[in-house]
Amino acid sequence: MRSRTHQFRTARREMEAAFYRAEEKERREIKEADEHREPNRWLRRVGWAAHLAGLDRGEIREWVEMPNDDEPELQTVCKAFDWMIREAQYITVQEVVG
Repeated sequence: MRSRTHQFRTARREMEAAFYRAEEKERREIKEADEHREPNRWLRRVGWAAHLAGLDRGEIREWVEMPNDDEPELQTVCKAFDWMIREAQYITVQEVVG
């Protein structure tokens, strides 16, 4: 009788572990949502969910982190890109307002 109880408990632990791993994967992965449920038209238009579907959220966060001190070239590129965006915003606002 004891071995059956042990088998049952072992099987239960394995099932719980598998369920937990599946939930973790579900939470990490980006899924393509129903377009009609997107919160606004801009998100529907850019189609971000379809583009990022199946990717790991944590990994994507790492991709967009600011460069470290040991990456001076990447820091320079990021600063240049930031300046370019700011200039584009300034020019756009000037043309719309002016």
